[in-house]
Amino acid sequence: MQRLNGKLMLQKVPKAAQIWSLKLLAVGMLLVSMGEHAPASAQTNGALGRIAAVVNERVISRQDLSARINLLLATSGRKATPEIRRRLAGGVLRTLIDEELKLQEAGRLGIEINAVDLKQAWANVARRNNTSVNVLREKLARQRVQLSTIDRQLQAEIVWSRLVAAKFRNQTQVSNADVDAAVSLFNANLSKPQALLSEILLPVADPEDDAGVKQNADLLVRQLRDGSDFAGTAREHSQGPTAADGGSLGWLASQRLHPRLDAAATALEIGEISAPIRTVLGYHILRLDDRQVRDGARPLLDKVTLAQLFVPLPATADAATKSRQRDIADTASQTAKSCDDIRQRAIEIKSPASPDLGTLVVGELAPKLRDKIVDLKPGSASAPIKMPTGHMVLMICDRQTNKPKIPSRAQFRQRLENERLQNYARQYLMDLRRIATIDRRI
Repeated sequence: MQRLNGKLMLQKVPKAAQIWSLKLLAVGMLLVSMGEHAPASAQTNGALGRIAAVVNERVISRQDLSARINLLLATSGRKATPEIRRRLAGGVLRTLIDEELKLQEAGRLGIEINAVDLKQAWANVARRNNTSVNVLREKLARQRVQLSTIDRQLQAEIVWSRLVAAKFRNQTQVSNADVDAAVSLFNANLSKPQALLSEILLPVADPEDDAGVKQNADLLVRQLRDGSDFAGTAREHSQGPTAADGGSLGWLASQRLHPRLDAAATALEIGEISAPIRTVLGYHILRLDDRQVRDGARPLLDKVTLAQLFVPLPATADAATKSRQRDIADTASQTAKSCDDIRQRAIEIKSPASPDLGTLVVGELAPKLRDKIVDLKPGSASAPIKMPTGHMVLMICDRQTNKPKIPSRAQFRQRLENERLQNYARQYLMDLRRIATIDRRI
């Protein structure tokens, strides 16, 4: 890096840094409302009670904090109870403080971006949300989020990621020996039992924050166990290197994690959410997505084309009707030999539900359905599944078996570079926190 006319001119950063920077722009980090921060000295005495925190003489207002909490609740579908708002406040304020520190550091170094960079950032966010930029902007506008504030946050994250990449790129270089070691370890673990894990990391930068972070972690665990989307929650809350990927850690063999995390993962059932786990970094929340031998079958990742026979059962049905409808489902389960048989039975009983369910990933089905078909072969019907309004019989018409993909050497190198860059970025932010003057008012 070098200065020119008082501005920090960024040199070209490596591909790893570019990819890392894009991963920071997850939707959970964007659907927020950032207020304009005025110097604390500019505040009147009457406004002091409206201050949530002061960061190096720059104010984060209670309005900023409230807006962030409101939008976080709105986009996650959570109930806006006073208790949940209180529990969220500490974690949200820490996020706002970190963002202010990033913005101030970029300003101190005179880092700027251009309109093309900003346009590309919007395009990347829209892609991650499977939509267009225009649709995304319209959605934000309907939520009364000022697009100029989103622009400002995008700019802050872009310049921060570029600053980190330029500052630490020499330290993140990966040697051929490093790649060889990673490949060897991967191959050595292929035939060993492995866990497919996802993670949310809530760091504890200051011991005084421990209780508040733990409260936030407990709240997230309850919401996840109640059905909140893990990937979306990870993008919103996690500050680990996998946040932008929905928290996915990939397949890991035993003893690859911190001992406490490894012990917790070993005790989990598939689909189960762990309690918060404390390590030197902070609090971790794990979800076990699958467990098996890496080079073996992975049925939860198989794609299946499904047909169903839905036998309706009115809530007011008498005992004779219930018995008759159950017999229809039992007979279909025992005699159907193909998806055409299922479709024909659906026509015969005038089923109100379409017999064709399309192609789905096994692991994405509701547990009640997934467990019935995970080991089912094409052409075999499931046992009847009791549903709130009737009985369902499933059959797999086609199954696309998922086989593990072995990463290339370039992918191994990329991952190692990204991990190292994330570690340096975390330390950089910790240093900024340490030297900053931060006055939290709530």
